[in-house]
Amino acid sequence: MSDHSDATPSTNVPSLLDAQIDCARQLQDILDAETQALLAADLNALAELVQRKQQAAETLEQLSRSLAEATGGAPAERIPNLGEQASSRWQTLRETAELLRKVNLHNGALLSERQTRLRWIAEQAGLEPTPTLYGPGTQAARPAGLGRHLAQA
Repeated sequence: MSDHSDATPSTNVPSLLDAQIDCARQLQDILDAETQALLAADLNALAELVQRKQQAAETLEQLSRSLAEATGGAPAERIPNLGEQASSRWQTLRETAELLRKVNLHNGALLSERQTRLRWIAEQAGLEPTPTLYGPGTQAARPAGLGRHLAQA
């Protein structure tokens, strides 16, 4: 009986990998747009991108949980046994996740630099610094599970 239950979820793995790759690429586009908005100091664009980023990260997390279920909680061990196409998709997902991690770190550094510059300007002008609206520690900047998902890939 356990052989049948193990085989059935595995048939979903390729489509789950494809869905994760598509979602990760959408997130990559959002992060690229976020980079441009940070460089342009476009707060309106950043506000819109935060929502899109949150939604994409949540979708990616849901897909990650589904993939974990379909592989018995061990995608790295089970996917290579599903053939070359599944292995190739897994590798693409891992590479995309690594790129997302790097772009997200880059954007975090840009954001930190911008915030430091704004605080310095506020100090020089004798103004009270404003609270951080977007950045580490704010809910919008840390979508639930994004780190877990990227760590799994």
